[in-house]
Amino acid sequence: MASETNQPGAGLPQIELPAGLRRRLEVFRQQTWHLKLFEILLAGCLGLLVSYLVVFGIDRFTETSAEVRSLIFLGGFAIFGMGLPLTWERWSWRMRGLEAAARLIRRKMPRFGDQLLGTVQLAGHGSGSPALIRAAMEQADRKAAETDLREALPATRRMLWAGLLVGGALLLVTLFLISREASRNALARWATPWAPVDRYTFADVASVPDRIIVPYGEPFQFEVGLAETSRWRPLWGKAAVEGREGRDASVIRAQRSAEGVYLFSLPGRKEEGIFRVSVGDDRVRSTVIPAARPELAGMKAFVQLPDYLRYSHPLEIEAQDGTVAAVEGSVVRVEMRTSRPIVSAELDGAPIGWEGATLRAGPWNLSGTEEHRVTWRDELGLSPREALRFQLLSREDAAPKIVAKLEGPERTILSTEVVALEVEASDDYGVREIGLRWEGDKVGSKVAAAGGPEETSVGVRATFCPERERVEPQTIRLMAYVTDYRPGRSLVYSKPFTLRILSADEHLRWLTDEMAAWLRRAEEVHDREKQLHVENRSLRALSPGELDQEANRERLREQAQAETANARRVEQLAASGRKLAEEASRNDGFEAKRLDSFAKALEKLSEIAKERMPSVSDLLKEASEVEPGQEQHKASGSPPPTESKGAQPKSGGEQKPSEAASPEQKTPPAGADGKSSEAPPTPPDQDLKSLTQQKQAEASPSQPSAQPGAPSGLPTTTLQGAPESKSPESPAQEKTGKAVVEQTGLLAELAAINDEMRELLGDLQTSTFVRRLKAASREQLGIAGDLTKTLAVEFGVGFSQLSQDAVAIAKAAAEREVRQSEIMHQIRGDLEAFYQRRQMPPFKRLLEQMQESEVASKIREIAESLEANQNGRSVTEAEFWADTLDRWAEELVEAAQSGGGQQGQSGEAAGLPPKLVLEVMKILRDEIDLRDETREAEKAKPALTGEDFADRAKGLEEKQKGLRDRAYSVVKTIEDMPGGAETYQREVELLSAVSKILGEARNILGRPDTGPEAIAAETEAIELLLQARRSPPQGGGGSQNSSQSAGAAQQGINGLGPGADEPSAPRGRSVDQSTGKGGRELPEEFRRGLDQYFNTLEKESK
Repeated sequence: MASETNQPGAGLPQIELPAGLRRRLEVFRQQTWHLKLFEILLAGCLGLLVSYLVVFGIDRFTETSAEVRSLIFLGGFAIFGMGLPLTWERWSWRMRGLEAAARLIRRKMPRFGDQLLGTVQLAGHGSGSPALIRAAMEQADRKAAETDLREALPATRRMLWAGLLVGGALLLVTLFLISREASRNALARWATPWAPVDRYTFADVASVPDRIIVPYGEPFQFEVGLAETSRWRPLWGKAAVEGREGRDASVIRAQRSAEGVYLFSLPGRKEEGIFRVSVGDDRVRSTVIPAARPELAGMKAFVQLPDYLRYSHPLEIEAQDGTVAAVEGSVVRVEMRTSRPIVSAELDGAPIGWEGATLRAGPWNLSGTEEHRVTWRDELGLSPREALRFQLLSREDAAPKIVAKLEGPERTILSTEVVALEVEASDDYGVREIGLRWEGDKVGSKVAAAGGPEETSVGVRATFCPERERVEPQTIRLMAYVTDYRPGRSLVYSKPFTLRILSADEHLRWLTDEMAAWLRRAEEVHDREKQLHVENRSLRALSPGELDQEANRERLREQAQAETANARRVEQLAASGRKLAEEASRNDGFEAKRLDSFAKALEKLSEIAKERMPSVSDLLKEASEVEPGQEQHKASGSPPPTESKGAQPKSGGEQKPSEAASPEQKTPPAGADGKSSEAPPTPPDQDLKSLTQQKQAEASPSQPSAQPGAPSGLPTTTLQGAPESKSPESPAQEKTGKAVVEQTGLLAELAAINDEMRELLGDLQTSTFVRRLKAASREQLGIAGDLTKTLAVEFGVGFSQLSQDAVAIAKAAAEREVRQSEIMHQIRGDLEAFYQRRQMPPFKRLLEQMQESEVASKIREIAESLEANQNGRSVTEAEFWADTLDRWAEELVEAAQSGGGQQGQSGEAAGLPPKLVLEVMKILRDEIDLRDETREAEKAKPALTGEDFADRAKGLEEKQKGLRDRAYSVVKTIEDMPGGAETYQREVELLSAVSKILGEARNILGRPDTGPEAIAAETEAIELLLQARRSPPQGGGGSQNSSQSAGAAQQGINGLGPGADEPSAPRGRSVDQSTGKGGRELPEEFRRGLDQYFNTLEKESK
């Protein structure tokens, strides 16, 4: 029986438990397993019953989803699914040995349990005396026989589970008895949670749509009803809208109406939400989708205008604001586009047709004002908040509008000049015609452009040429007009412009007056600069300590600002002079050499304003910003300069070139680039006049250069006789000194320009007097010729016996003589005023002759002789005065040639003569004007008769022929010059091509054709003329010398007219301020009047 083991008692026979004790322990273990198994079965059944009851209870209040029902079912079945394995593992697997049974017994019976546990352990692993072991086992067996081991069974809840199970079963039976349908429905939904079994409710809510569309952000109402099969009809229902985040909104309660309907008033929504309705035990949900109410996306009106407007199709008008306005008598149809497709629509309460999202209404005959009302419902079931109202208004055909633009309200022009007006006209339904109208001695008009029935806006560059329109020199009012298609409409005019039309001689006199006024302004600017120079010299004479004072620094800043302001005046003076030169270039009586000199002077003036004067201002500004107390060597970072004892200035302020170049005496030029080096101090008593004369000599083109090989640049100034400085200059003194030196140079240049312009003005005034005297001489010859025709027949006859023709001739001649008398009086007055300004002997002699001969009164006596029919005497006197006036003119010519013959010679080079350059510029300007006239004729063509258009094209053809001949004449003149064809090969080729193209343009205009082909030919000629004006870097077609001379001409006349190089952009300067003056500055004309007044007082006092 005993077996050996490897236990501590190994080697001894194994002692088995008594059979009775073993059997009792086995029975105890089985009882424990059966007890726990029964308990878990009761709990599992109870769990299933509870899960069913949970589903039944939840279904009474809300819809239980399949997922929740599945979880509930699995939760109820989990007691079986998880409890049985756990119970088997705990009470069967772990209790498979007797030792585990003994341990379980020890929990309730500790002493007996310890005895049993020890006995079981001795049986398997005992060591010691077998007799003692057997005695202990027998004792334990006896004890076990006496003990009821059922008392040691573990605690159990089987009675509790059984009671709960019985109670649940009773509840289930009760529910089945109360509501079999609800119980079966809950059983089906519980047993098969995955099946689509609808929840049974006692209150049955009628169907609700899955999507409820409500107005965006607006409170809305929703009706919920009960189905007829509903077994429960609660008095109250509840509803709420839940947002996307699951937040519950406030619950809205509604009472059931007599019809069984619950009307819920809900707040506005701006985002989607879940609409939940609770009526009794029924729960309904839907999605609430806020949507914007339908809107009017667009509204168009199709207007058939009255026949007189000549529209070929209905007019489409956008009427987004709900108003349709059209001419009275129009037929209107309205089309409205909505934001969404339409399902129903009404107009003034009556159904109207629609298609998709488009409503159509009409037609209406416009007469007065009508108002209509439209409403509709879209595919979402929404309607506009308010009905759409729109108006139909009839209005009168408004008058057209016109705007004409011309440079300045008043213009002075030559009779041959072409004036272009930029005209813009508009009408609500169509411009019919645009034209020009002028009022003077006679009234005239011309068509500038034709419009059209559907052209509501028309623009044209309208041209007016007095000579072409046969308008004599006079002052006229020029305006543009426009008409539309309304019958009986008067012309609508633009703002009128005043044109002072002058003949060539009158225009030349006007130019003379304008240039005299311009010269006065130039002298005023020069005087301002001299005043600034005097102030700058006084500042330079201050000691470093005095110059560092804040008051003197402020004076420097004011001087810098004043210099900038005067530079702007000089720049404006140059700009106004350029306009004056442009006007002079139009007059053939203004010589090309004079114009070239004037243009070069303007270029030099512009250079002074943009480069020289800003340099002075910058130096003064830098001097005002230097930190006080700095010495020169500290500011420059170099040691103080050493004095040279051998460098002494020569007497008289003159230096030899070698001495001027010495380091001790040399003063580098202070240019606009600011790179000039140290300048010696300027003494306060320096003679400004001598410095100005020195700068004039340096700037004079007739003086040879001291260094022929040196590049051209700004003039330099060397100040002589300066005392030696015992201490180094401060930076402020240095910069102020440089400014004074630079300002001295530009003052000399300004003075030279003024002197040159005075000489030019004198020559021009002389030429003007010559022309006026020549014209008066020709007029006297003309009068004598007309009187000679009647002299043989009417000689000696009384005035009352003259024939009507003779009387008419005599009266006309008398009127002409009266006018000539007035003209001679004007010439004498102008000559006297001119002599007061320029004391020239020839003018004095002429003035004395005119005073002695009493020419004005003598010519008026001729008119009196004609009234007495003293024709023979009148002819003799007219011829006498013709010879006398011609002789006086020749005397002035001889005086001008002897005294001013050097004008322009110094600047003339071997290049293309200014006369030819001016002629090319005039051809270019006339061709540009002709192109404008051609465009105008093409635009006016629909409004002209065939004969009128042919006449206008004929005039353009003749003008084009004249331009071609002039271009050819320029080519011949160049070729006739010695070596001209070779030297100016490029210009000859370009101008020859221009002549050929102008001939082609003439042929096109002669067809007649003013369309794109003619415009293209004229444009090509203009481009070639522009190329001829812009000389290449190497000059004309010849050598380098010719290129240099051509470049010199280009700096003068070539800077004027169309295609000229634009002047460089002005430097940005500070704001112009009035500095250094007390009180307000009077206008120029007031100052001139005051000067004359005080001058007169001084003469009277003497």
